[in-house]
Amino acid sequence: MPPTNNQGEDNNKGDIDALPVPKGKLTVHHYIKDRNIVFLLLDIDHAGEIARVIQLSVKLLRLTPQQNNTFKAVKEANTFKKYINPHVREEYWSDATINAHELRPTDACIQEADDMGKVWQQFFEFSKANISQCRTYQHQDYEEILEGFKQLS
Repeated sequence: MPPTNNQGEDNNKGDIDALPVPKGKLTVHHYIKDRNIVFLLLDIDHAGEIARVIQLSVKLLRLTPQQNNTFKAVKEANTFKKYINPHVREEYWSDATINAHELRPTDACIQEADDMGKVWQQFFEFSKANISQCRTYQHQDYEEILEGFKQLS
């Protein structure tokens, strides 16, 4: 569904940021209205101070406004989960990490994994494909987003 302006007309430019914010509404109004608010849940597993990141996982939650001043968070089916080969010897892996994640540098999932640079590029492409139409907000904008949902009804 293409973004619309506050009169309900199609916004041919597709630039939701260029739309005027209706009086009394928040800057995220059009994003909430057009269901373009996505929370990216990032899980990073690491193997210690030297081995660093060994897995990057991402889930997406899309927020949809409801009639009763609330919103529904819908988990999207498309996820990202990649192991990372830090290319360090096992003695540099934390024992706590090995016990918690039950992973060792000799495991096939680590040995066959790409390095962090390649996985980060894959993560970037995943993000671009799944949230490119959404504006990026930082954590401090969370309260403004929630307030926007309340104003929709």
